[in-house]
Amino acid sequence: MDKRVIPVCFCANDKYLPYTAVTIQSIAENSNADNFYKLYILYSDISEKYQEMLKEQVSAYKNFSLDFVDVNDYVEKHNLNEVYTTEAFSKEVYYRLLIPYMFSNYDKVIYLDSDIICLTDIAKMADGDSGCMIKAVRDYEFLINGSEFRRRAEELGLKDDHNYFNSGVIVFNTNIFIQEISEEKLFDYVRRNMYSAPDQDILNIVCEGKVDFLEMNWNVFEVDMSKKMIKEFRSAYNIARKNPYIIHYSRVKPWKNFIMTQRTKYFWMTVRETKFADIIYLGLKNISVEEMSYHNVIYTDILNGQKYGLRFIIDCAALWLTMKLDALKTPRPER
Repeated sequence: MDKRVIPVCFCANDKYLPYTAVTIQSIAENSNADNFYKLYILYSDISEKYQEMLKEQVSAYKNFSLDFVDVNDYVEKHNLNEVYTTEAFSKEVYYRLLIPYMFSNYDKVIYLDSDIICLTDIAKMADGDSGCMIKAVRDYEFLINGSEFRRRAEELGLKDDHNYFNSGVIVFNTNIFIQEISEEKLFDYVRRNMYSAPDQDILNIVCEGKVDFLEMNWNVFEVDMSKKMIKEFRSAYNIARKNPYIIHYSRVKPWKNFIMTQRTKYFWMTVRETKFADIIYLGLKNISVEEMSYHNVIYTDILNGQKYGLRFIIDCAALWLTMKLDALKTPRPER
């Protein structure tokens, strides 16, 4: 019997490929043997060395394939070297907009950001057919009590701010998507350079009213927003927090804030199984490390390229506890 093909796309550069490797490893560890996962990485600048390292990592899984797709022709076609970018939003964020047109040979394509850990089989996301352009999870920031995001939704011309979705986890219904909007028209929005979250805002504009909302479990942020969540969505949010299918480090990147928590432990447990473990550990050497008793031990392990082990876990847990206790001792500033 032929296996079900699950196409999965990522957009990366040399800077982010090590973290993409962690996401891919988490997918592989939770995959279904009855499926065949075709992974595609859209790129314009990734070294041959990094490509070979990731190919070697993926080759350990017989029901996986990996292809690097050079999109430089599209970059030139849509002048993406000249679009609005920031430290948080590189030109690579726009590559996901190409997916429905480049992979129209598939009915559905999953797209994932590179700051994600999967804890279940992602193929389940593509189950069912609603006739919508995409499947996605509502963005939690638009479900909290506050006027900032309501104003932003109004500025984008959206009818309901509660239906604004996060673009880090998407299932594209490719045929429906390309029937609704042409590639040229979609990239007309890109050239307007008027968005605070470029790709995400654009997708929300063009897909409004044609989104199949996934359960919140499929895109759980690392930060707890339950206290600010509006009542209508609070129950579903709390259920998702307790049983995440995907953890999305959307605000606090584990590789930038080296503190072991209930959420970040999944990231560090997966890192050690990748070909990029030492690169990710050593990448922390530019972080300012306070002179605390446990910091020195952990930091030395990282600099020596040590893998994730029992001592490492114990030290991280002790560091976390020490920091918590210090925080409790610190008097709060007067208002």
